[in-house]
Amino acid sequence: SENAKIFEPGNSEECLENKKLPDLMSPGTESTVFNKSFKLESPEELRPKSAVDGESNESIFLLSSRPTPRTSTAVLSSNSAQRAYTSPAAKDKSMYCSQQSMESKMKELIYTESDLAVTPIIDNPKIVKQTPMKFDTKNLHIPAYTAEKLLILEQTEWNDFMQQVCQLASSPEKTAGATRIKLNLLCYLCSVLGYKEVATRLIDTQLFPILIQQLRIAPNWDIRARSARAIGLLALHTAELKENVPILEAVTVLTELIRENFRNSKLKQCLLPTLGELLYLVAKQVR
Repeated sequence: SENAKIFEPGNSEECLENKKLPDLMSPGTESTVFNKSFKLESPEELRPKSAVDGESNESIFLLSSRPTPRTSTAVLSSNSAQRAYTSPAAKDKSMYCSQQSMESKMKELIYTESDLAVTPIIDNPKIVKQTPMKFDTKNLHIPAYTAEKLLILEQTEWNDFMQQVCQLASSPEKTAGATRIKLNLLCYLCSVLGYKEVATRLIDTQLFPILIQQLRIAPNWDIRARSARAIGLLALHTAELKENVPILEAVTVLTELIRENFRNSKLKQCLLPTLGELLYLVAKQVR
C-alpha cells in the first residue's frame, strides 16, 4: 500500500522530496529554475505585513521594539523628505504668486518706512531752525489780506493787488527805509505762502521771476535770504506747476550762489533747502 511505501527504509522524507523536484543538473531545467528563483515578480511579498500599508516601521527588524536614535532620525528624514516634495502645479502656483508680489517685496527690502515718509525740507529743524517771520501791517504799503481773503478776491481786485506787490518787490533799495519796506513785504508773503491754494496761484504770476531777480542782484543779503525762503515755500506748497514757470532759472541762480559762497555755512543753510524744494517739485511733475 501507499502508507507502507512511505515507511520503507529507502523511502525517507528526503528521498520523497528529491523525487518530486526536477533534475536540477539537467541542461533543460537549469535556466528555467534560476530565472524563476531570482526574478522579483511581487516585491510586496518580501515586505513585512506591518509595512504593507506604507508606514515606515523600522523597529520591527530590531531585537528590541524601542526605537534607537538611528531609527528616529530615519523616520524624521523620510517625513521631511515627503514634506519637502511639492508637485509641479504647486511650484508653478508659488512662482506665479511670487512674480505677482515681486514689486511689493522689493520695496520692502529696498525702502524703509522713514524713506517713504516725505517731510518738508525748508522747514526741517534738522537743517535750520526757522524763527517766525512777523510783519508790520502799518509799513506794508499794500492791503494786508489774509490767505482766506486772497482766495475770494474778484479778478480785478486780484490784479490790482498783484500789481502793487510786484511793483514794491522790484523797487530798488536806495534808502534804509526802502530796504525795511521790502523786507516787511517778503515777511508778509512768507506768511500767506503756507497755504496750498495761495501758493499755486502766486507761482504762476510775475512775482516768481521778481523773486529770482532779487535773489540774484539784491545788495542786501537779508533780502536775498527771504526771497529764497519765499521761493522755497512756493515750491513746497504749490499743487500744480505749469510750463511757463521759470524753475530752471531759479535752480541755476541758487546753484551759482551756493558755489560762490561755498564756505559760508549760514548762507548755505538759507539756499540749500530752497534748492531741494525746487528739485523735489520737478521730480513730482516728472513722476
